[in-house]
Amino acid sequence: MIVAYEVDCQPCLRKEGKEVIGSQGAAILRSIANGSSLTRTAKALNISARKARERIRQMEAAYGSQLISNRKGSALKLSEQGARLLDIYENHSSAIEEQVRRRFKNPILTVDGILVLEDGIVLVRRGKEPGKGLLALPGGIVEYGETVEQAVRREFLEETGLKTEVVRLLGVYSDPGRDPRGHFISLVFQLRGKGGKLRGGDDAADALVLPIEEARSLAFDHESMIRDFLQTEHESRQRPKRRQSPSREPGHKK
Repeated sequence: MIVAYEVDCQPCLRKEGKEVIGSQGAAILRSIANGSSLTRTAKALNISARKARERIRQMEAAYGSQLISNRKGSALKLSEQGARLLDIYENHSSAIEEQVRRRFKNPILTVDGILVLEDGIVLVRRGKEPGKGLLALPGGIVEYGETVEQAVRREFLEETGLKTEVVRLLGVYSDPGRDPRGHFISLVFQLRGKGGKLRGGDDAADALVLPIEEARSLAFDHESMIRDFLQTEHESRQRPKRRQSPSREPGHKK
């Protein structure tokens, strides 16, 4: 199961167009700096000792300096240039990780749609993790450049084959723990059907209509969304209707 989305950006330092050091080369130098032998270093990185030696030679050729001061026996040490190169790489790496953390660690905006027909509510059976095999409301991630209303209509059409129009916004669900993939915020809309033929598509393995009282054990917090929708509908029916003022004849004066 996916726990969260993560963006992994590792720097690659180049000199005159040639790679000097990347993540693997830095791991080799870091291990040697910590006192590990070449054999233990290679084993920890799941590569052969021969490949580790080749990588060191490639870095030295590209950098133009000797990076390992002692190759005899198992007691390897970084040269002054090797320690400097590793320090440069790690400083760049830390800066990039901080930039990525600030730029990409934001909540993800999604939409879900509630469409109630004569026979019940439209649901989909998820074809992918998380929640593969569970029933859920149709919906998905808002794409760059579209409104949330456009997004819910698009997602509903892709997953169910049904065309819809937005009736109203029902609620916003923003609990950081509501989705195991990370912090997903969902805007839930009530929809009205505008045609189409029911069929599962996109991330949905199937699309179906289920009596709304049988919509149980749904993915994510979708059961709560339906419960809140039903509560809103109940309150709306209980609310007294406004009395309309009697119409007046033209020219009527107080």
